[in-house]
Amino acid sequence: MSRLVKSLVILVILILGVSPSVWAYIDLAPTLGKIVGDSQKIALVEVDKFSREKGAVIVKKVCDLKDKLAAEPIRHQVAATAGGAVPRDILEWADPGQRGILFISGNTTLVCMGRNWYQVQSSADGWWKLGVARPDLPLTYCGTVSRLSDAIELMLAGKTAVITTVPHGADNEAACFDLALNRTNYPGLVRLQRLRASLRMPSTVMAVSGSSGFVVGQGQASVEEIPSLIGKLASPDATVRAESADDLRSLGVAARQAAPALLKLLDDASVPVRLSAAAALLRIAPKDGVALDVLSKALGSDNPAVRRRAARAAGLAGTSAAPLADKLAALLADSDELTRLAALQAVGTLGPSAAGAMNAVVTLLDDPQTAPDAADALGRMGPAARPAQKRLAKMLTSETVTLQWAAVRAMSQIGGDDAAPAVQYMIGQLGNASEVDGYNMMIYLGLLGPVAKEAIPAIQNARIKQPALKPAALWAIEPDKQFPWQNNGRGGGMQEGDVVRYIYEAYASELGEHLRPASRQLAQKFMDGSAGQIPTWAYKLLTRFPEDVIAILSPGLQDTNIVKRERAVVALGFMGSAAAPARTRVAEALAHANTDREQLLIKWCLREIDREPATAKATP
Repeated sequence: MSRLVKSLVILVILILGVSPSVWAYIDLAPTLGKIVGDSQKIALVEVDKFSREKGAVIVKKVCDLKDKLAAEPIRHQVAATAGGAVPRDILEWADPGQRGILFISGNTTLVCMGRNWYQVQSSADGWWKLGVARPDLPLTYCGTVSRLSDAIELMLAGKTAVITTVPHGADNEAACFDLALNRTNYPGLVRLQRLRASLRMPSTVMAVSGSSGFVVGQGQASVEEIPSLIGKLASPDATVRAESADDLRSLGVAARQAAPALLKLLDDASVPVRLSAAAALLRIAPKDGVALDVLSKALGSDNPAVRRRAARAAGLAGTSAAPLADKLAALLADSDELTRLAALQAVGTLGPSAAGAMNAVVTLLDDPQTAPDAADALGRMGPAARPAQKRLAKMLTSETVTLQWAAVRAMSQIGGDDAAPAVQYMIGQLGNASEVDGYNMMIYLGLLGPVAKEAIPAIQNARIKQPALKPAALWAIEPDKQFPWQNNGRGGGMQEGDVVRYIYEAYASELGEHLRPASRQLAQKFMDGSAGQIPTWAYKLLTRFPEDVIAILSPGLQDTNIVKRERAVVALGFMGSAAAPARTRVAEALAHANTDREQLLIKWCLREIDREPATAKATP
């Protein structure tokens, strides 16, 4: 670092009180090394039989990975009662021939289905019964079963494997919202990272988060792999072609050079290849009409398996598949259950773009099997689904706890005064909440904002281990009352640095319109010097509502007081490309700068404004 850059770093810290923070995010999920090390037996298995009516899965061993598992069939009861609801991810997975990994330790078995996991407990009658939900385990592993199997073999041989997981922090944000809002059940939404795994790795994800010794890179594939993946698109093996197209999809516009090869696959003889290529093209070139036509035609197929695959591909394509929302809504009444579920998942992925399907989704709340996913789909529609709030509120009195929490999750994202029953429900739950439920409720109440004011005493008295969550939730409910870094944060326990950075980054990104007053107030406090020692995550508050903030900051560029001019310049610089509307005024300020120091600051500000939005900002 040059002396000039070092001087500028010191200058920015002195002007704005920026305190350096360190990469970290606390999460108690176990690492793969921990699970492999603790497991007494590990085996690759495949589904032998599945009874939807009995809610039963019978798996058989393919091969042992650690110690020896008996060869007899293994029976899992995956519904609370015969004919009861089966978790959607298990229902989609439990086709004969589908594979998974069993991690057996005493009376507990963890089952990795690839992108999702479930837990079962042994019982006296020889059946393994469905245990508590494990939404944390995609942080341990999330990817293909074959990659996991290969990784376990390497790890048990004392070597290091590269695996894919839901990141503990991506784009400087925590995974807390992804887990609390069930986004890991949406392949089109979930983010992945590549991680080095071995038996020597730490036992919790907290200890590997952000470490260059473990994190290889973001995404399920890297841009360096693009030439190789393009080559694999010509493989004689249809599975290889489809998986390579999916890897390219995960790279989005960065894989634009693969578009011609993917375009050729839209006529492939294999349905999975065609649909994987179409989903990839719509991520790489969102306006590709040919890819959209391929998906549209498949959604209307006479073959339910094709309709199902097309719905899944539409979900993977993301919001570029919005023109297909009406067709997906029609499939919510399909005669094939798995097709209905796939369409529902795709509608949920589209979020507000599929708000026209709201009434069709509400109908599915009456079926215990589809109700959790229907609630999630409504929640992802946001405020557009407010007419459904009263119907969701009825689920709060369901006899099934899973449905109660699905309703809370949805109502918190939709918001509005009709979400008050969800607030009352959470007030009643906070006193004796499990660690996971308490953690999630801090996020749900934060999303509700001012609607959740009645919950403030309950939050203050709640026993939440994560020290940043209570003050974060209290701030989110009354965001313009006091900033978290002032007076040690409301609710106590506010800490600088490692523990809080990702959580507050996520809150600043995820909270809705009720953050606008806080954004304006922060800009005003910047200018009058009363903002205090501002953490770096707080600059995201300014970028959320740039029009409001620029109107407050930009007049300071012409102030006669040099301190105010510098404050305005640095705040706009930290806004980056979001401050582009103010660029002309910043450039004019450069022409009138009185000192070398002021010129240095303004030039840095202009560079930050001109950066590509996806590029991480460097410290000036």
